[in-house]
Amino acid sequence: MTNASVNPVRSLATAVFTRDWALADLWIFIVFPILGGVLAGMVARWLQEPDI
Repeated sequence: MTNASVNPVRSLATAVFTRDWALADLWIFIVFPILGGVLAGMVARWLQEPDI
C-alpha cells in the first residue's frame, strides 16, 4: 500500500497539513493530471481528423 489517493485535491490538502515528506511528492499530483489532459486532447484530436 502506497497511501496514495486518486483525487489530487485530497492529496493536496493532506500534504499541506502534514508538512513533511508529503510536500516533496506533491508535484506528482499536479503535473501528471495536466500531462494526462494534454495527452488525451492530442489523442482525441488525432482520432477525430477527417480521412482524406
